[in-house]
Amino acid sequence: HPFVQHKTSARHTYNAALRTAKESGLFDSVFVNEKDEVTEGARSNIFILRDGVWYTPPLTSGVLAGVQRAELIEKLHAQEVILSKTDVLQAEQIMLCNALYGPLKAIVK
Repeated sequence: HPFVQHKTSARHTYNAALRTAKESGLFDSVFVNEKDEVTEGARSNIFILRDGVWYTPPLTSGVLAGVQRAELIEKLHAQEVILSKTDVLQAEQIMLCNALYGPLKAIVK
């Protein structure tokens, strides 16, 4: 979708997923694209730690190039790679981030 890499007011899908997450007591809901690649949350970018290295989905997976994401890529020396749901489920650690909340340790529910 042409809007996924741009901050936009066309957020119906994101807002609905965030509302559902909040109703379940969760911070966010993470999306996958049509290729089943993990992309981002309704209000956050995602990073995983695997074998001591941080990874985050590339922009080409359909990710907003968030300010906090860019800072963490630099700070953590994170690599941009295509992530699967299995990658996330098997991660040593999961972090969500956005400019408002900063980096947050996350768990899968």
